[in-house]
Amino acid sequence: MHKKILIIGTNDIATACAVRLFRCGFPVTLISPAIPLDLYYFRNYSSVLVAGSKVIEGIKARSYADYLYNQTQTSAQALDSFVNFSMNNKQIAVLSSADFKKTSVRFDYGLVSDLSLFETLQINKTETTFICCIPGNHDFCNYNIITEGPYSGRVHYPFLDMENTSAQETFHRVTALREAVFVANKSPGDKVSKDESIGLLGDDDVLAGRDGFLAGCMRSGVIVSKNQILAHISMEKVKDLKELPLTTRAVSGAALEALLYDMHLNNTEI
Repeated sequence: MHKKILIIGTNDIATACAVRLFRCGFPVTLISPAIPLDLYYFRNYSSVLVAGSKVIEGIKARSYADYLYNQTQTSAQALDSFVNFSMNNKQIAVLSSADFKKTSVRFDYGLVSDLSLFETLQINKTETTFICCIPGNHDFCNYNIITEGPYSGRVHYPFLDMENTSAQETFHRVTALREAVFVANKSPGDKVSKDESIGLLGDDDVLAGRDGFLAGCMRSGVIVSKNQILAHISMEKVKDLKELPLTTRAVSGAALEALLYDMHLNNTEI
């Protein structure tokens, strides 16, 4: 039986890991925030709960609602069926945290890319081996992956002397001054000038803080809270903006390494 992988988060790193592990034959399930607020929704799986499904590099991820649309079963009956159906039919199931709490499916490995989402879940840490793909060293995880800095893309084994720290911010952040509905009038990749409007927050313009290129932007129509990041502005134009960054692919390779290392350590089969 293949080891079942639960990936907590739907951001770039979570998506890169899902694609990598899926291609290696592991059954993968993603947990998404109920209201995804990812600036890079256009290149990762964070929009699946809203859109119903999304295909990245030929791999389809779908939401529970999308699965239920053509089902005659009740919601309670179909939840585990949805996860198992996706695993057996070469798809990735995307669950909300509320969905996950109702499922009885058990996972062998948990990969954490969204710490705040992980903290809302109740996962039996004695039954699941955790791999962290977030900056810093986390005691609740069995393995930590370095995601930033000169050692990015390596497993932080306890017998190796490597620092796992946060990298310096490379983008200018545009944040919300109050709670309101955000509507973008610029698209990722667009060139912007300082004090140019990139969207509306309620009736107020959201202004670019400097000249540059819109690297990431909140999707339109969501209610954002005060201080929520609305956009990232880069000094230089980002190439292949709709492709997952190479750094996330390096992290996904390290996650696969940690997974295989643990399986070999415990003499278990894939």
